[in-house]
Amino acid sequence: NGVCGPSSKFAGQVNTPSNKPLLGVPIYLYHSGQMVAAAQSDSAGIFEFDAQASGCDYVLAPAFDAPAKTGVNTLDVLLTALHAANLMPLGTPLAMLAADADGNGQIDQADLLPMIQVLLGGADAFPAQTSWQFIPTSTVFADPSNPFSKTVDQQLVLCLLPDASPNPQFTAVKTGDVNH
Repeated sequence: NGVCGPSSKFAGQVNTPSNKPLLGVPIYLYHSGQMVAAAQSDSAGIFEFDAQASGCDYVLAPAFDAPAKTGVNTLDVLLTALHAANLMPLGTPLAMLAADADGNGQIDQADLLPMIQVLLGGADAFPAQTSWQFIPTSTVFADPSNPFSKTVDQQLVLCLLPDASPNPQFTAVKTGDVNH
């Protein structure tokens, strides 16, 4: 009759760049623009969703804006300053995304003040950036030396089909924590 049954139950994972699981990340599942389910990562970074109606217009989006100060230290500020001054480049696209504390798509001296303010307790948040960014682990950066050259998705589009279980994976990048 051409009607598909429900999708299979599926699970995914959220880890930091150093492959440590991240606990307590809310993950939202949207279908046709409407939230249809929510889950939270456990101590192993794993989140799980029950079967849904079959279809290919699902979007999976983590959203976690925990305390900005977590993980930010003076070494992060120093490494960002050295990169901004073209003295010592940060080694990975994920470290560069973490260093963009003012959210303007580049690493420069303007990123230092928000990092210092958060570090010293003068600010509870970064001005135009969430404290965590979630990058699909499958992301391939067109230019690894400039991850800002193309918009980086922070969600995954999924097809949920019977007898198929996607395994969505996210890398959690803590803004300001460039040495993760």
